[in-house]
Amino acid sequence: MGFIFPDFNLVSAYTVFENIEFPLILNNVPKMERLGRVVEMLNKLEISRFSHLKPEQLSAEVRQRVTVARAFINQPVAVIADEPTAYQEYDEAIGILEHIKRLGQELSTAVLMTTYNADLAAQCDRTIHLQDGFVVEHVPLALLKRRKVAEALPWGI
Repeated sequence: MGFIFPDFNLVSAYTVFENIEFPLILNNVPKMERLGRVVEMLNKLEISRFSHLKPEQLSAEVRQRVTVARAFINQPVAVIADEPTAYQEYDEAIGILEHIKRLGQELSTAVLMTTYNADLAAQCDRTIHLQDGFVVEHVPLALLKRRKVAEALPWGI
């Protein structure tokens, strides 16, 4: 399971590279494989030039791209994205969402995203509107393409 937080939750003492690599270390991925996967993710998110920098040296957009990379680095079955574009300008938010959608498709990862931005929600495959903790509207915009996710999650889809 991967997570994307609105406030990034990056380790301030780690570089961009180390923040992305950290989940792989926790999963005992061999060093050479880790290096290859991190470099590939840096390239996919167009943040290679920032790999040696610490989070406080980055813009909010780049910090969020690092957070996206970290969420997808272990090729999870699902990613929970809590307001992943909260601190982004509109164009940056669209870019972040495109990266999330592309990685989700490439890795067959389901993405559950919360947002107050109706424009971003409209770009998702499926939307569920909540009010006071209850589902008030369910709008299936496309059929769920990743059947294995429904089987892997204990609560189903």
